[in-house]
Amino acid sequence: MRLILIIFFIFNYSNSQNLPVKKLYGSLSDRKNVIFDVDFWTFTANADSVINSTGFTIANEKSECVKAISINDLKSVEFLPEKIFKRFPNLVTFDAEKCAIKSIGRENFRELSKLVRLNLNGNQLSVIKPPAFDDLQSLKFLHLNQNKIKKIDGNSFKNLKNLQSLSLSHNRLTILHINTFDNLTELRNISLDFNRLNSIADRHFEFNKKLEFIWMANNDIKHFSYTMFNYMTNLKFVDFSFNQMLTDFVYEKN
Repeated sequence: MRLILIIFFIFNYSNSQNLPVKKLYGSLSDRKNVIFDVDFWTFTANADSVINSTGFTIANEKSECVKAISINDLKSVEFLPEKIFKRFPNLVTFDAEKCAIKSIGRENFRELSKLVRLNLNGNQLSVIKPPAFDDLQSLKFLHLNQNKIKKIDGNSFKNLKNLQSLSLSHNRLTILHINTFDNLTELRNISLDFNRLNSIADRHFEFNKKLEFIWMANNDIKHFSYTMFNYMTNLKFVDFSFNQMLTDFVYEKN
Protein backbone atom coordinates (compact mmCIF):
# COMPACT_ATOMS: atom_id res chain seq x y z
CA MET A 1 0.00 0.00 0.00
CA ARG A 2 2.86 2.43 0.84
CA LEU A 3 4.50 1.80 -2.53
CA ILE A 4 1.21 2.43 -4.33
CA LEU A 5 0.72 5.74 -2.51
CA ILE A 6 4.23 6.95 -3.34
CA ILE A 7 3.77 6.13 -7.02
CA PHE A 8 0.41 7.93 -6.96
CA PHE A 9 2.00 11.07 -5.45
CA ILE A 10 4.84 11.09 -7.95
CA PHE A 11 2.42 10.72 -10.87
CA ASN A 12 0.31 13.59 -9.60
CA TYR A 13 3.35 15.81 -9.08
CA SER A 14 4.56 15.26 -12.63
CA ASN A 15 1.18 16.47 -13.91
CA SER A 16 0.92 19.53 -11.68
CA GLN A 17 2.73 22.86 -11.54
CA ASN A 18 2.19 23.24 -7.81
CA LEU A 19 3.81 21.23 -5.07
CA PRO A 20 1.51 19.53 -2.56
CA VAL A 21 1.28 21.35 0.76
CA LYS A 22 2.84 18.53 2.78
CA LYS A 23 5.82 19.83 4.72
CA LEU A 24 8.27 18.66 7.34
CA TYR A 25 9.57 21.35 9.68
CA GLY A 26 13.08 20.92 11.03
CA SER A 27 15.91 22.89 12.52
CA LEU A 28 19.25 23.47 10.78
CA SER A 29 21.83 24.02 13.50
CA ASP A 30 25.40 25.11 13.02
CA ARG A 31 26.92 21.68 13.14
CA LYS A 32 28.72 19.95 10.31
CA ASN A 33 26.19 17.16 9.94
CA VAL A 34 22.56 16.91 11.04
CA ILE A 35 20.22 13.98 10.36
CA PHE A 36 16.54 14.44 9.49
CA ASP A 37 13.80 11.90 8.97
CA VAL A 38 12.12 13.36 5.92
CA ASP A 39 9.20 11.68 4.19
CA PHE A 40 7.24 14.58 2.72
CA TRP A 41 7.44 16.79 -0.35
CA THR A 42 8.91 19.93 1.22
CA PHE A 43 11.55 20.42 3.88
CA THR A 44 11.04 23.76 5.65
CA ALA A 45 13.65 25.09 8.07
CA ASN A 46 12.10 26.53 11.22
CA ALA A 47 12.92 29.62 13.28
CA ASP A 48 15.57 27.81 15.34
CA SER A 49 17.79 27.26 12.30
CA VAL A 50 21.32 28.65 12.46
CA ILE A 51 24.04 28.31 9.81
CA ASN A 52 26.85 30.78 10.39
CA SER A 53 29.77 28.79 9.02
CA THR A 54 30.71 27.06 5.79
CA GLY A 55 30.94 23.29 5.40
CA PHE A 56 27.51 22.54 6.85
CA THR A 57 25.98 19.37 5.38
CA ILE A 58 22.73 17.47 5.77
CA ALA A 59 23.15 13.73 6.45
CA ASN A 60 23.89 11.40 3.55
CA GLU A 61 20.78 9.23 3.89
CA LYS A 62 18.63 9.98 0.86
CA SER A 63 15.07 11.26 0.97
CA GLU A 64 14.00 10.93 -2.63
CA CYS A 65 10.41 12.09 -2.02
CA VAL A 66 11.48 15.63 -1.12
CA LYS A 67 11.03 17.94 -4.10
CA ALA A 68 11.45 21.33 -2.40
CA ILE A 69 13.50 22.95 0.33
CA SER A 70 12.50 26.21 2.03
CA ILE A 71 14.90 28.28 4.16
CA ASN A 72 13.15 31.65 4.31
CA ASP A 73 13.10 34.72 6.57
CA LEU A 74 15.99 33.51 8.72
CA LYS A 75 18.68 36.12 9.42
CA SER A 76 20.61 33.46 11.35
CA VAL A 77 21.32 31.65 8.06
CA GLU A 78 24.48 33.16 6.53
CA PHE A 79 25.49 30.20 4.36
CA LEU A 80 23.66 27.39 2.59
CA PRO A 81 24.19 23.69 3.35
CA GLU A 82 26.66 21.90 1.09
CA LYS A 83 26.18 18.63 -0.84
CA ILE A 84 22.41 18.80 -0.50
CA PHE A 85 22.11 16.29 -3.36
CA LYS A 86 23.23 13.49 -1.04
CA ARG A 87 20.13 14.02 1.09
CA PHE A 88 17.59 15.44 -1.37
CA PRO A 89 18.63 14.28 -4.88
CA ASN A 90 15.31 15.11 -6.55
CA LEU A 91 14.92 18.77 -5.62
CA VAL A 92 12.90 20.84 -8.08
CA THR A 93 12.48 24.02 -6.03
CA PHE A 94 15.01 25.69 -3.71
CA ASP A 95 13.91 28.76 -1.74
CA ALA A 96 16.32 30.68 0.49
CA GLU A 97 14.77 34.14 0.55
CA LYS A 98 15.28 37.00 3.02
CA CYS A 99 18.11 35.35 4.94
CA ALA A 100 21.63 36.72 5.39
CA ILE A 101 23.46 34.55 2.85
CA LYS A 102 26.87 36.04 2.11
CA SER A 103 28.20 33.74 -0.59
CA ILE A 104 27.34 30.71 -2.68
CA GLY A 105 29.47 28.08 -4.40
CA ARG A 106 29.22 24.90 -6.41
CA GLU A 107 29.02 22.68 -3.31
CA ASN A 108 25.68 24.27 -2.43
CA PHE A 109 24.07 23.11 -5.69
CA ARG A 110 26.27 20.23 -6.84
CA GLU A 111 24.42 17.51 -8.81
CA LEU A 112 21.03 19.18 -8.42
CA SER A 113 20.40 18.49 -12.10
CA LYS A 114 16.58 18.43 -11.66
CA LEU A 115 16.32 21.84 -10.03
CA VAL A 116 13.93 24.12 -11.93
CA ARG A 117 13.59 27.12 -9.61
CA LEU A 118 16.19 28.79 -7.37
CA ASN A 119 15.16 31.78 -5.26
CA LEU A 120 17.89 33.74 -3.44
CA ASN A 121 16.09 37.08 -3.21
CA GLY A 122 16.79 39.40 -0.30
CA ASN A 123 20.20 38.19 0.85
CA GLN A 124 23.70 39.65 1.21
CA LEU A 125 25.33 38.32 -1.97
CA SER A 126 27.89 40.69 -3.49
CA VAL A 127 29.58 38.59 -6.18
CA ILE A 128 28.31 35.90 -8.56
CA LYS A 129 31.00 33.74 -10.09
CA PRO A 130 31.43 30.26 -11.53
CA PRO A 131 31.17 27.43 -10.94
CA ALA A 132 28.27 28.10 -8.50
CA PHE A 133 25.49 27.25 -10.99
CA ASP A 134 27.36 24.88 -13.29
CA ASP A 135 25.36 21.76 -12.32
CA LEU A 136 21.91 23.32 -12.73
CA GLN A 137 21.23 22.27 -16.32
CA SER A 138 17.43 22.12 -15.81
CA LEU A 139 17.09 25.51 -14.11
CA LYS A 140 14.39 27.73 -15.63
CA PHE A 141 13.91 30.44 -12.99
CA LEU A 142 16.76 32.18 -11.14
CA HIS A 143 15.87 34.94 -8.67
CA LEU A 144 18.69 37.13 -7.30
CA ASN A 145 16.76 40.31 -6.55
CA GLN A 146 17.50 42.61 -3.60
CA ASN A 147 21.03 41.52 -2.88
CA LYS A 148 24.23 43.62 -2.97
CA ILE A 149 25.65 42.19 -6.18
CA LYS A 150 28.35 44.41 -7.67
CA LYS A 151 30.00 41.94 -10.02
CA ILE A 152 28.97 38.98 -12.16
CA ASP A 153 31.66 36.92 -13.82
CA GLY A 154 31.10 36.49 -17.55
CA ASN A 155 30.88 32.69 -17.21
CA SER A 156 28.55 32.58 -14.20
CA PHE A 157 25.50 31.50 -16.23
CA LYS A 158 27.24 29.57 -19.01
CA ASN A 159 25.61 26.19 -18.21
CA LEU A 160 22.07 27.50 -17.69
CA LYS A 161 20.95 26.71 -21.22
CA ASN A 162 17.32 26.12 -20.17
CA LEU A 163 16.99 29.33 -18.14
CA GLN A 164 13.84 31.28 -19.04
CA SER A 165 13.76 34.00 -16.38
CA LEU A 166 16.68 35.84 -14.76
CA SER A 167 15.93 38.41 -12.04
CA LEU A 168 18.69 40.78 -10.87
CA SER A 169 16.66 43.80 -9.79
CA HIS A 170 17.65 46.00 -6.85
CA ASN A 171 21.37 45.21 -6.80
CA ARG A 172 24.52 47.33 -7.24
CA LEU A 173 25.65 46.39 -10.73
CA THR A 174 27.51 49.13 -12.62
CA ILE A 175 28.80 47.09 -15.56
CA LEU A 176 28.07 43.74 -17.22
CA HIS A 177 30.63 41.51 -18.91
CA ILE A 178 29.87 41.40 -22.61
CA ASN A 179 29.47 37.57 -22.57
CA THR A 180 27.29 37.33 -19.44
CA PHE A 181 24.11 36.17 -21.21
CA ASP A 182 25.57 34.46 -24.30
CA ASN A 183 24.50 30.89 -23.47
CA LEU A 184 21.02 31.79 -22.25
CA THR A 185 19.36 31.00 -25.58
CA GLU A 186 16.00 30.12 -23.93
CA LEU A 187 15.80 33.36 -21.95
CA ARG A 188 12.36 35.03 -22.07
CA ASN A 189 12.52 37.52 -19.22
CA ILE A 190 15.40 39.55 -17.80
CA SER A 191 15.11 42.04 -14.94
CA LEU A 192 17.98 44.47 -14.37
CA ASP A 193 16.03 47.44 -13.06
CA PHE A 194 17.12 49.38 -9.97
CA ASN A 195 20.85 48.86 -10.44
CA ARG A 196 23.63 51.31 -11.31
CA LEU A 197 24.33 50.23 -14.88
CA ASN A 198 25.80 53.01 -16.98
CA SER A 199 25.65 51.33 -20.39
CA ILE A 200 24.17 48.43 -22.30
CA ALA A 201 25.36 47.22 -25.71
CA ASP A 202 23.74 45.30 -28.56
CA ARG A 203 26.23 42.55 -27.91
CA HIS A 204 24.84 41.86 -24.43
CA PHE A 205 21.64 40.33 -25.85
CA GLU A 206 22.94 39.11 -29.20
CA PHE A 207 22.12 35.45 -28.52
CA ASN A 208 18.91 35.96 -26.53
CA LYS A 209 16.56 35.91 -29.50
CA LYS A 210 13.60 34.57 -27.50
CA LEU A 211 13.49 37.52 -25.12
CA GLU A 212 9.97 38.80 -24.44
CA PHE A 213 10.43 41.14 -21.46
CA ILE A 214 13.39 43.45 -20.69
CA TRP A 215 13.35 45.49 -17.48
CA MET A 216 16.10 48.16 -17.36
CA ALA A 217 14.41 51.05 -15.54
CA ASN A 218 16.10 53.06 -12.77
CA ASN A 219 19.71 52.71 -13.84
CA ASP A 220 22.31 55.26 -15.01
CA ILE A 221 22.18 54.41 -18.72
CA LYS A 222 22.79 57.45 -20.94
CA HIS A 223 22.07 55.87 -24.30
CA PHE A 224 21.55 52.57 -26.09
CA SER A 225 21.06 51.39 -29.65
CA TYR A 226 17.58 50.50 -30.85
CA THR A 227 19.12 47.95 -33.21
CA MET A 228 19.51 45.55 -30.28
CA PHE A 229 15.82 44.70 -30.69
CA ASN A 230 15.97 43.87 -34.39
CA TYR A 231 16.52 40.14 -33.89
CA MET A 232 14.08 39.75 -30.96
CA THR A 233 10.99 38.64 -32.86
CA ASN A 234 9.11 37.66 -29.66
CA LEU A 235 9.62 40.97 -27.86
CA LYS A 236 6.55 42.17 -25.92
CA PHE A 237 7.79 44.73 -23.41
CA VAL A 238 10.89 46.89 -22.82
CA ASP A 239 11.34 49.50 -20.08
CA PHE A 240 14.31 51.91 -20.05
CA SER A 241 12.54 54.61 -18.06
CA PHE A 242 14.17 56.62 -15.24
CA ASN A 243 17.70 56.43 -16.63
CA GLN A 244 20.07 59.24 -17.63
CA MET A 245 18.73 59.48 -21.18
CA LEU A 246 17.12 62.63 -22.50
CA THR A 247 13.81 60.84 -22.94
CA ASP A 248 12.43 57.69 -21.38
CA PHE A 249 11.95 54.66 -23.58
CA VAL A 250 9.15 52.18 -22.96
CA TYR A 251 7.95 49.73 -25.58
CA GLU A 252 4.86 47.56 -25.24
CA LYS A 253 3.51 45.40 -28.03
CA ASN A 254 -0.19 45.93 -28.71
